[in-house]
Amino acid sequence: MATGNIKGGKRNYAKVTPPSTASATASTSALQATVSYTPSTLGPAATSYVITGSSTNGGATATATSTSTSSATVSGLTSGKSYTFAVAGNNYNGAGATITTSAVSAAVAAAVDYLVVAGGGAGGSGQSQNNGNGGGGAGGYRTSEDTSQLNLVMSTAYTITVGAGASSNGQPGSNSVFSTITSSGGGGGRQRGGTNTGAGGSGGGGAGNAGGQNQTAGGTGNSGSFTPVEGFAGGSASSTGGGGGGGASAAASDTTGGGGTTGGAGRTFAINTTTYAGGGGGGAGDSGQSVGSGGTGGGGRGGRLSAFNPDAGTANTGGGGGGAGWSDHSGANGGSGIVIIRIPNTFTATFSGGVTQTPTTPTGYKLYTVTAAGTSDTVTFTVA
Repeated sequence: MATGNIKGGKRNYAKVTPPSTASATASTSALQATVSYTPSTLGPAATSYVITGSSTNGGATATATSTSTSSATVSGLTSGKSYTFAVAGNNYNGAGATITTSAVSAAVAAAVDYLVVAGGGAGGSGQSQNNGNGGGGAGGYRTSEDTSQLNLVMSTAYTITVGAGASSNGQPGSNSVFSTITSSGGGGGRQRGGTNTGAGGSGGGGAGNAGGQNQTAGGTGNSGSFTPVEGFAGGSASSTGGGGGGGASAAASDTTGGGGTTGGAGRTFAINTTTYAGGGGGGAGDSGQSVGSGGTGGGGRGGRLSAFNPDAGTANTGGGGGGAGWSDHSGANGGSGIVIIRIPNTFTATFSGGVTQTPTTPTGYKLYTVTAAGTSDTVTFTVA
């Protein structure tokens, strides 16, 4: 026979009794703890568990709710602070009494500012006379200036990779990586008859075709679908002029007549007041036409019919390469990317052997400018 009182047509069950045991283990690689508990065998069963982490020395309160009958992960702990965790079972009538764990200390973490710029795309290659090709798109970027800092714990190795600029006609640049942050390589500049899409962190420019045939639109930016966006679209082509590649802060303009257009402008970042990720300029398919300049932030100038080769994107800016102007020229390479890390001066960063970096010490901080790092390279943080 069922027990409990009836109120309003619903049975008024008692609240659950607290778990019979509870313990906590702080993570050594994240600002979180695993709280384990044993459900009580007395009274009604819990449908979920509510865990509240309270700091004993000034850290922020952290909470979690779980349907697991054995453990839960509580995130959002404050670096280096001590915590106890109160665990309560929950049912229709709400949370019951709690059982509290012994105190544990959260991992020590550094609040890290970052800028991660990927490699720029290469400009499109000349395919015939009177054919201006698209400039390469700038490398995509992600920065703590747009979102939030990373809290990275001590003595944990975090991936760090500087993406290469594209070295083949019309190809995209390579991604750059830092910890959980990945920035997309810039889109390759389109070329007449080519199959590249021009999509990337910023889009590559479109390519023209003598006689007004097969002009192409610029590629789209932000291929990684990140918010905020990583970069902007490349410009569309005219019959003989190539569109510039997109940049970090602006799309390249479309061509409305002969000649190539300027690559999209890059962006100046507060972490070191430097401009990065300019799009490559579009090429010109006629000797009397002007070429597109590279966008501010390392974009390369476009090339022109029988006059000069396009310029490569500047190394360690993520700049797009300039588009070629004719069949006797190749599209220029994109510039390599860069990763910049800033931490409070109470911490130190140590890099693996394949990393090339330059440390500086702005007031209150340590700033590391990483210009080369492969896919297996890492950085580790320690207390200074």
